[in-house]
Amino acid sequence: MSDLYTTASEGRKNLRRSTKTGNFFQDSFTDSVSSGISLDDDGSVKREGLAWWMQGLTPGARSIAEQKSGIKDSEVIDRAVGSSQLTDAQISEQLNGGKLTKGNVRGTIAEAQRTRAEKPTPVQQATLTRGVKADARAITAQQETTAARKDTNALLIAQMAQSDKRYLGDRIEAREARADDLMFRRETMERADRKDEKNRRRESIAALTAGLASLGAAFAV
Repeated sequence: MSDLYTTASEGRKNLRRSTKTGNFFQDSFTDSVSSGISLDDDGSVKREGLAWWMQGLTPGARSIAEQKSGIKDSEVIDRAVGSSQLTDAQISEQLNGGKLTKGNVRGTIAEAQRTRAEKPTPVQQATLTRGVKADARAITAQQETTAARKDTNALLIAQMAQSDKRYLGDRIEAREARADDLMFRRETMERADRKDEKNRRRESIAALTAGLASLGAAFAV
């Protein structure tokens, strides 16, 4: 039994059940004429042999013909499914909840076979999974390395900034010290200049006083 379609075997069982009445003679007659009943291409019931001569006694001929036509369709599906080497589950994936018919069985099986060919085997899937995991680990390691490199770069930049800050501080301190030294030297030179000027003035006054004294002595004589 298949969930995908009614197999030919199931169709024959259904046909037998539908034509059985429990009356031996009636059932024997139906069996003898049913072989001559079929469904024509235009959908009409076709009768041959005893079925044609006894058509008045076979009111269920259309049902028999339709069921026999369904059995033929099922035989086509049986052969296609049997030779496909596919499971019902693999075929069902292509049907989207539908059923196999004589019209869609070849296309459905071809698509299922293509899907199976493209689908990796368990060994291939395990290899792919290992590869994916390895790639994920490599990406994680690369990300961690990149993050560590960024942290290192940030630390180096901070250290360089701190070093530059200290360098600038030292330059400023040196400049201020130089300025203070120059100021001290200037003040020292100014004090020395003032002292020299004061001494020169004292000497000038002393010389002038001596000259006046000499002049006064000359007049006194």
